[in-house]
Amino acid sequence: MHALLGAVTKARAKIILVGDRQQLQAISAGPGLDLVARAVEAARVNNIVRQREAWAREAITAFGSGQAVPALKAFADQDMLIEADGAKAAVTQVLDSAEQVHARDPGASILILAKSNAAVAAISRAARERLKNSGIIKGAEISFTALTPSGHSTHMALAAGDKIRFLVRDDELGVVNGSTATVVKVSETAEPFRNANQFLIEADIGDRRIAFDPMRLADAQGRPRVGWAYASTVYGCQGLTVDHAIVYLDLSYNRHDIYVAASRACGRTTLVVDAKSIDRRLASELPFDQQRDDLVFSESQRQSWLAERLSRASPKISTLDVIERTSSRERQPELHRHPHRELSHEL
Repeated sequence: MHALLGAVTKARAKIILVGDRQQLQAISAGPGLDLVARAVEAARVNNIVRQREAWAREAITAFGSGQAVPALKAFADQDMLIEADGAKAAVTQVLDSAEQVHARDPGASILILAKSNAAVAAISRAARERLKNSGIIKGAEISFTALTPSGHSTHMALAAGDKIRFLVRDDELGVVNGSTATVVKVSETAEPFRNANQFLIEADIGDRRIAFDPMRLADAQGRPRVGWAYASTVYGCQGLTVDHAIVYLDLSYNRHDIYVAASRACGRTTLVVDAKSIDRRLASELPFDQQRDDLVFSESQRQSWLAERLSRASPKISTLDVIERTSSRERQPELHRHPHRELSHEL
């Protein structure tokens, strides 16, 4: 951001920065947009226009401001908050919900969302099994170790009919990070001199067909940067607009995550949560002599606990924030300072 603003100043140009500081926080060091907004006049657009229904706009606004209790209730009242009996059941429910939406609106775009790459992979594997059973994915299959967006290794299998997403730009293939394609054919040949296999993937992207070896997209460790396109992480979907969305809502979500995940769709957004995992967490918070493995809590208790998690904010801060806090404390009279309370607050 500093380099960008420096170049703009040198060129005597004008720059307009657009973003939402309530959405996902920066991964890299420092909240660049926030720092600029402190230094210059900023205009804010508060009216949501993506969602067609007023209740959805109000609920999403509530999520963004940390008021998850009424937001979750609104989704529950619309039968769009589904409690599943365990993690595996939650994945099944996510795919069932997607199929139901597709049956009602065959031409609509549908996005499945999860917080982690592990959850996305679990949903994708279950989706592939369904597509294999229905005959959409068929024929020979190739497999290799690929790279996730977070830099971890994952097992990747592809066959004709698979939906794939490119995770890196390749100008010769005409793809960028996020481009999707449908696999038409896969093949594999042995290369005895390299003691390795060579893969060839033919895929349709838009109205054209491309053919490539996934290894041309590999990182320094030989892991192709390509993945399945059946689900996306919340980070991977920020900025997208679709007709319908299904969100696998686990316990790692915070205010920023749910604000983005719940606001991708113009129409229906379904939230699916693992009720068993919430029951376990609620039970663990009880006095030790009251904890049992068979404890089951009510929907209102689960929603209340989940809402508290979804109301938490984790804003990116900078060294200026630390300096301001330190200076503020140093200006406080010694008589009114409580070191133990300050330490407890920081922890």
